[in-house]
Amino acid sequence: MRDIMIASVSGNGLQIFEVDSMSELRPTARSEVPGAQCLSWNHTNQVVAVGGTSDSIHLVQVHNGGYLSTIPFNDEDAFSGVVRAVAFSNNSRYLASSA
Repeated sequence: MRDIMIASVSGNGLQIFEVDSMSELRPTARSEVPGAQCLSWNHTNQVVAVGGTSDSIHLVQVHNGGYLSTIPFNDEDAFSGVVRAVAFSNNSRYLASSA
């Protein structure tokens, strides 16, 4: 049976857990993302997009919690403020957000 991955965000960052065949929850990766409030998994479950109060979206590797990229927002962008929702398209080509 394949292990299940679960992700959680809080003001301190992203925590990724694995649930094994014995239904045990084990932390596998952690990434500090200040003000994290929302997340979305990509279609391969290898990347998590995290949004929140930091005026940016962070792309994080699931297996080790490492940063892949940060998408910053500034005063010239279409919006500013807290990122309240993020969602990948079904093939992860696009990433939508709400603020």
